Amino acid sequence: MTDDPAYKASTPPITDRPIPTGKTEEPYDPSGEAEMEPDPTTVCELLAAIRANCAEPIDRDLITLLSQGPAGIDLLAAFDAGRVAQFVTLEEVKRQAVAVQGVPAGLTGVCRIRTNVGGTTTWGTGFLVRPRIVLTAGHLLFHKGNRASAINVWASDGTTPLAVDPQNPADAAGAWKTGDQCAQDYGIIRLAQDAGPLVAVGVRSTASVFANLTGFPANSATATTNNGFVGNPVACGIGHSIPTTGGHSGAPIYVQETAPGGTHPIAIAIQTRTLNLINVCVKIDFNVCAALKQWAGGVTVCA
Repeated sequence: MTDDPAYKASTPPITDRPIPTGKTEEPYDPSGEAEMEPDPTTVCELLAAIRANCAEPIDRDLITLLSQGPAGIDLLAAFDAGRVAQFVTLEEVKRQAVAVQGVPAGLTGVCRIRTNVGGTTTWGTGFLVRPRIVLTAGHLLFHKGNRASAINVWASDGTTPLAVDPQNPADAAGAWKTGDQCAQDYGIIRLAQDAGPLVAVGVRSTASVFANLTGFPANSATATTNNGFVGNPVACGIGHSIPTTGGHSGAPIYVQETAPGGTHPIAIAIQTRTLNLINVCVKIDFNVCAALKQWAGGVTVCA
């Protein structure tokens, strides 16, 4: 031990010296809980627990914020009875477009619809799949087994009326027409005269598919187009992230498909509703195609 004053001034007391352990010392956490980066593998459980304990609907932005993890994964605010329905990546979210006004090329078979069903005036969208057949959402046409008392259809310009067959104006999937089963929420309007052009429809994959939706907002004669991702099965159909608004029920959800003759849109689903914060569509599958063939008098409709 030395009595050198300089040594004493530069050397801390033994009680103040850190004890070497070979480990990096963690910063003091007064809460007693170290902050951890969210783990994507536990996001589903976390958000299911949040939803189970929240009486109010959960905000999409809050869900996105909570679900950001080290892998850069965001969770779309999409639940089915507390079960996470769909994932999208941050890059995919950025690709979602703001609504574009008007009907894009190849979609001039989209129609504006107004019906009175169950005593309520309802606006919607449909699309021509045959010269006299407009495919749309079943709930625009039937409610608890009763057909709409009034059905009006306009062409894609939103103002040119298309006459509806007065004798046999509408039909719908049996499970919707008689039982309001939402997974079968589709139907047709029959026109009294030929109209066109047609929108192609077909059975295609809808899993993680980037797609478009063109429809008429309620009380508007101008169609809008949005895009987003179609995802996984949920109650009442297939979940998707394409922005929608009132009047978009019955609108086509479509992809651009390249063929030897060029690129053209093909409808892969029908917009039907918003359920538990997620937009829902009915996929055009073999059952839908079979119903369309029957309604078209045996003519194959699906490509």
